[in-house]
Amino acid sequence: MWNIIIILILIIEVLMLLRFIVGRFQKRRLNETAVFVGVVFALNMSLYFVPFLYKVIELGEESNYILGFIGCIGPSIKLFVGEAKVEMVTSFAKEFVLFPFTFMIGVIVAMLTTITATVEAFSNSIVSAFRLAKALKKDTCDIVVGNSSKALHYVKNCNAVLLLDDSVGKASVKELIEDGYAVMRKDFTVRLLKSWYLNTSTRYNIVCPDSEKALNYIDTFIAYKKVEEKAKNIYLYVEMEGDRAETIRREIIEKSGMEAYIDTFSINELVARTFTEENPVTKYLPDIYIEDAAIKQGTQINVFILGFGKLGQELYRQSVLNNQLVTFDGEYKELPVNYYLCDTNIDATEWNIGGLSEALSELNATEYFPLPEIPFKTTVIDKAPASYKVLTAIKAQVQKENSYTLVIVDTEEDCHNIEIGARLKTALIEQNNYHIFVRSEAAYIQSDEIVSYFGKSNSVFNHDVIVNDSLSTMAKKLNEVYTAQYAGEEERNRSDFKEYIQKKAEKDWEKLDYFTLYSNIYSAMNLRVKLNLLGLDYTKDGKSANIELINERHRHKEEYAYNEYFNLSVRNALIAQEHARWNAYHLLYEYLPLSKNSINVKSDDGKKVRFNVKNTEAKKHACLTTFKGLNDLSSYLAQKAGNGCSAADYDYYIYDEMLITSADELLSSLGYSIIEK
Repeated sequence: MWNIIIILILIIEVLMLLRFIVGRFQKRRLNETAVFVGVVFALNMSLYFVPFLYKVIELGEESNYILGFIGCIGPSIKLFVGEAKVEMVTSFAKEFVLFPFTFMIGVIVAMLTTITATVEAFSNSIVSAFRLAKALKKDTCDIVVGNSSKALHYVKNCNAVLLLDDSVGKASVKELIEDGYAVMRKDFTVRLLKSWYLNTSTRYNIVCPDSEKALNYIDTFIAYKKVEEKAKNIYLYVEMEGDRAETIRREIIEKSGMEAYIDTFSINELVARTFTEENPVTKYLPDIYIEDAAIKQGTQINVFILGFGKLGQELYRQSVLNNQLVTFDGEYKELPVNYYLCDTNIDATEWNIGGLSEALSELNATEYFPLPEIPFKTTVIDKAPASYKVLTAIKAQVQKENSYTLVIVDTEEDCHNIEIGARLKTALIEQNNYHIFVRSEAAYIQSDEIVSYFGKSNSVFNHDVIVNDSLSTMAKKLNEVYTAQYAGEEERNRSDFKEYIQKKAEKDWEKLDYFTLYSNIYSAMNLRVKLNLLGLDYTKDGKSANIELINERHRHKEEYAYNEYFNLSVRNALIAQEHARWNAYHLLYEYLPLSKNSINVKSDDGKKVRFNVKNTEAKKHACLTTFKGLNDLSSYLAQKAGNGCSAADYDYYIYDEMLITSADELLSSLGYSIIEK
């Protein structure tokens, strides 16, 4: 009987040893399997209590069972640290030769359990410290504040660091560390930013997704910059709600001097900007509507926005800024896109719908160059997005000849969006001149030729969009290209011209006011529109392939006579389109035309008279005119300058051509390839 008991104990020990080994490979923790420790303790007890029973039963020793059991507890516990009471089992071991081996295995299992449990007790701190130290010493380190779902997604996908304050419980922190997160337990304070944790050789991007504490983060960061002792590369990215992001961003740029270190963003703005840049009207517009990079005369383009919540509002604004097109009717004219805002309780006054037309109509046309055309038309349909009236309005526009319609659906409720998209697709099944965009966070939804799904928040809440914003990167590179083009002869003769221009452009970029900065960004954003009009598109694959396709389609040559601007050509269509975009940007930011008599001389060096054609404080610009009106402006300045000057000496068309003529250099330097649309 005793041999059978010993064999049973041995079998259990071997099984426990195997379970321990398998558990290590599966990375299971002992503190997650308390049963394991309990079984090991029971085995320890059996190694002492069985010999005790043998003495009482077989050898006839008189002893109390309860006291004997209690007497085995202490040695069983000590067995976990390798302290074995061998004298308690010596006589039993002499009688049964298998028992010493069983006892040895038991000691090994007990000690392994102790060692592992001890390591696990301190492993969180050790692993976290090493993981954090490694992350903080990289060339670039993103630090995300808080443990919201957005923050965790960012950190997981970008190998960033979580900055958690004391409001996050220890149990939650422990779980995050076990899940592989690098965690820093500190408050976001000036002391932290000054501390040795953040060195001077790493670029730290601190991302704060808590909009309620946004201003506190900004105040803390500005306070740090004012007392900064060592120059550190720390940058702050703060999430804010809607218009507040733009307002605070403008204040930072214009008043705090911290624009190089602080940026604000809103998820809706990022989603809208990403969507608008990736999906301009021209991307889906069939080639039959385009001729020589202009829209064929008589074409009507419509954009329906179903749902006018925060994202819908941002989509409307971004689309108006980006989707500017022209047509040719003896001369280049704007082709305004028709917008239909479909929702209840839209405040037309707040959105100044119709206000721009009123502001221009109040100007005395005789005092100005030809007034700019209204770059868009907006109609409000005061009905629910899923209403019959909205569906009827969409069908009416889609059924028109020479029309193309985009429908954007965002009621701020995924299932409702998907349902509306399906209904529209069914209702318009016999048509092919439309495309539907449906906002959805669902990962399982797949786009098709008619319906595209967009707007996943996680797709924009990451390093590539917030920190390494491709549009800002492109705009900065564009600014560098422009800086090189504007360089004087003396600058061009420098042996370090390329490096000089890079530094000069970077310095100039950091000094740009809010309006000019975003003018550059929206200019870069519009490059896809121009390429689409050429039947092209671009994709970032790092290859810089097929760049020559741009020049092939654009048919650009080195020199043009000034009077060639007024011919029907691909080149002129793109110049007119860029001027339309420039007009829209200025008009939407409340600029108005500058009157003729407000233009004054800026400088006269004896060779050329230069004029001030804008008044930044009054938000007035003389170039806010039609495409043909730019020639009137140039002729007017030439006449004022005298000395035999002509309109060609004051060529403003050339500025509207710079983006497309620089596109090949711009895209190739950033690793983009040109593809067919």
